Amino acid sequence: MTQKKAVKTHKAKLTPISNTEPEEVKVDDSARLREIRALVVANNRSLVSTDIIICQIYMESRFDKDAHAQGSSARGLMQLLKSPVKELARLNNLAKPKAERRPEQILYTEADTFHDSPEFVDEATNIQTGTAYLQALINKHASAGMPAAIEEAYKDYRGVRNGIYYSKGRRCQTGEQSRIDASIEGDGQMRILLGIVSFGAASVSFAMPVVKTCSVGGVRHQNVSVIKDAKVASTYLYYLKQDGNRIPFFGTTEQSRGDSILVQCAGKKLRALIVSGEFTANALQGFVVTYAPGASSPERMDFAEKSRPRWLYLAPREIIVVFSTSGYGETSAPYVAYRHAVGTSNADTIKALNELPSPVGFEVVKLAQQAR
Repeated sequence: MTQKKAVKTHKAKLTPISNTEPEEVKVDDSARLREIRALVVANNRSLVSTDIIICQIYMESRFDKDAHAQGSSARGLMQLLKSPVKELARLNNLAKPKAERRPEQILYTEADTFHDSPEFVDEATNIQTGTAYLQALINKHASAGMPAAIEEAYKDYRGVRNGIYYSKGRRCQTGEQSRIDASIEGDGQMRILLGIVSFGAASVSFAMPVVKTCSVGGVRHQNVSVIKDAKVASTYLYYLKQDGNRIPFFGTTEQSRGDSILVQCAGKKLRALIVSGEFTANALQGFVVTYAPGASSPERMDFAEKSRPRWLYLAPREIIVVFSTSGYGETSAPYVAYRHAVGTSNADTIKALNELPSPVGFEVVKLAQQAR
């Protein structure tokens, strides 16, 4: 009689059925930092140091290539909007001999197609495009004889001119922050990056993008209009018209060509015009205009963030524009507030907040997020 082989048994201790608690899996942030460093070293197309670009990527996306800011076209590790991709194509085109230049209509259409493609969020491609755009801005300022071309380029890139964005990047390689150049092992570098981003209903009408006129102010008021001209692909040149004068949104026509523009007339007792859209900076740029009591003329406060403004606080002597950060940007706080005191245009402030400002003394307007 044939002897049957004994069946082997597994003596390992089985997980009890009742043990259904999830197990915490630790993620090695420093490993991701090493990956980003290797990507930047291989794909940086600018004169800016590796460490500053690393810090910039962390501020923009927290190293997440799928990061997304509501109401924005930003994509990829460097959170590039459509507008800087178009601007890069335009600047590269201008650098060619005149006979070799292509029509802007074609350039902009190709830029939009590239931005919408899966290739654009490829980490290497996104870094190449973002740093190439940054270098194009550096070249523009250098050719104009600017002594601090890199710093000025970052002001253009960020869309505000207070220099904070670049100074935070510089902290990655100077002073105490030079530790980011130290050993690749451990999480010390991640702590540095985390420290860098730390910071101690009314009627609304919309337009996209057509001529719109708002009566700004209160008892004393003035009509201010948004007008557009010179269409190229999906972009227009945008102007403010007041007192019969037509002025480009941001001083020059070069900086005032935009896309995805949202114009709103907001407020009841004190009315304001608020504009946001994609222009030449790698942020949604915009401004609010009102005519406050006691002011001799309409007053304006500019802003630039990755998302559109969410709330507008209006008071006779003060204006506050509040953004939700969605967890990205130069701060870990959930909100950023731009504050303007009437009569002090040079003293506008930007502050990160852990909670919304108090509504006491203000009319608070919840702003639209999508142009329609």
